[in-house]
Amino acid sequence: MTILWHMPTLQIRCCGLSRRALQLARELATLGWQIEFAVHEDKTDCRADTIEGFPLLRLTVAQSQPLHWSLQSRTRRHNATSLVRSLPTGHDMFLSCQPEAVAAHKRLRTVPTVFVCGGSAILHEAAERDEQCRQPLTARVHFAIDRALRRRNERAAFRVAAAVIFDSDTTRDRVMSAYRLAGDRLFAAVGGVDAVAFTPASDAQRTDARRRFALNADAFTLAWTGRLAPEKNVELLLRAVAATTLPTIRLLLAGDGPQRAALESLAHTLGIADRVRFLGALDDVRPVLHAADVFAFPSRGESFGGALAEAMAAGLPCIALRSSHTIRTASEEIITHGITGLLADGCHEYGMADAIRTLAQDAPLRVRLATAARRHAEANFTWKRAGAALHAVLRPLLRSATRRPADITKQDLPCVLPST
Repeated sequence: MTILWHMPTLQIRCCGLSRRALQLARELATLGWQIEFAVHEDKTDCRADTIEGFPLLRLTVAQSQPLHWSLQSRTRRHNATSLVRSLPTGHDMFLSCQPEAVAAHKRLRTVPTVFVCGGSAILHEAAERDEQCRQPLTARVHFAIDRALRRRNERAAFRVAAAVIFDSDTTRDRVMSAYRLAGDRLFAAVGGVDAVAFTPASDAQRTDARRRFALNADAFTLAWTGRLAPEKNVELLLRAVAATTLPTIRLLLAGDGPQRAALESLAHTLGIADRVRFLGALDDVRPVLHAADVFAFPSRGESFGGALAEAMAAGLPCIALRSSHTIRTASEEIITHGITGLLADGCHEYGMADAIRTLAQDAPLRVRLATAARRHAEANFTWKRAGAALHAVLRPLLRSATRRPADITKQDLPCVLPST
């Protein structure tokens, strides 16, 4: 049972999609699968021939650049076709997290093709439209072209894949509705967390972590971890911190990305620059969680929310946003409001600000939420459970693909109608 697993990006550091793939691969390996990863050499920070024990094929096929950014999805289709042509044969199954590669592989190869979906354009479209409506007409046309091409590529992958694997039931249901898909090939292997690595901080760990980040004993500390990108909605978190007017509040932001400079500028504009620490990308975010009193998760478009699950496993009370027209996450699948965390209105910063103030003023509530969050994460967000769910989807596909002609019954034969 061999799998060739293509990744559009495969990073050792600071990439949730890569971490998810590697964790699932470990679980599949314990169930008898042999897995080789493939990634373009420009899209990985791994220089070895293996990554965390798995063979790594670094692809060198030439990649075209789009004539205009609005045509990038069209260029990805072309590049994916070239990439799939360069892949080795002999594997029993092909997995990819890139819709264009899924569609290309289905056209060019015969082994079962599985789309391990790490997200969807539909999670971000509403928020993007709200922002783009303030752009000039020419820019809005370009954005509309980009959205249409992205949707076309996703639709093709969803329709041709032998199976599609999401990391939450919420995202599966959203995609099924948006693209009007039948649910028989759509599955969820709910995202996981290493509950052994992410545990509540001991007194010594908390003391060391707060000393590391120069936090006073009375500092009420919020933590956030992730990539500083638009869909993470860190701007709302900064505005919420300013709106709380709590003088002792501190915010630790662990991560880097294209929005860092703009967010640092916003912190100065809001007058909270002295209360916000931009820590950059960290190999290990656990000290940040150990130092914190509360974890904030303001994302507006997430297929699961690995950072949220990690914070819950680390025994932190968490705040996330309720779903709305522009907020499309799985947070309501992860958090039960008032029991395992708090859900806030995400239409403006005041909903999150109110939730922050509530937790800052109620220590017993923080303890109750943190204890319940840890238990919930341990029971429901395990990589073993996610790997078993993925294995249960893949095994029938393998058996179907390897049936001998003699095994085909009359019921399997296509019905050919006479011409008229």
